[in-house]
Amino acid sequence: MAFSQMVLGLATENRTLNALSEEHAKKPRWFKGAAMAGPLADLNGVDMTIDTDVGLIPVQIKSSDTGAAEYRRKYPAYKNVVVIVIKRYTDDDEIRHLVFTVIGKRRKKIQYERKMRRQKQEKRSRV
Repeated sequence: MAFSQMVLGLATENRTLNALSEEHAKKPRWFKGAAMAGPLADLNGVDMTIDTDVGLIPVQIKSSDTGAAEYRRKYPAYKNVVVIVIKRYTDDDEIRHLVFTVIGKRRKKIQYERKMRRQKQEKRSRV
């Protein structure tokens, strides 16, 4: 990875975290906060975590669609990591909209999967 790409990536991650941390911005009730991942998590393909009412959701921030596709090719097993593309010209309101939309969908999927597991366990216990 070129140094300029690394700098752009880090700047995009920081812009995203700052947008999500904006004190007076409107946020969904399920959103509890965001934090940069530690160095080990970053080496394993996670830039930040979004804390929600269903737990922490790992996120990879990319500054291009090409970078997002490359990440998916490089880490095909990381299906639980949400990849969000934040382009250079994306403002804070749009960053929040993108993140909350994508994370909201993942949150719904997690809720659905948990519900299905509960129903399956209940069905087993009745037999």
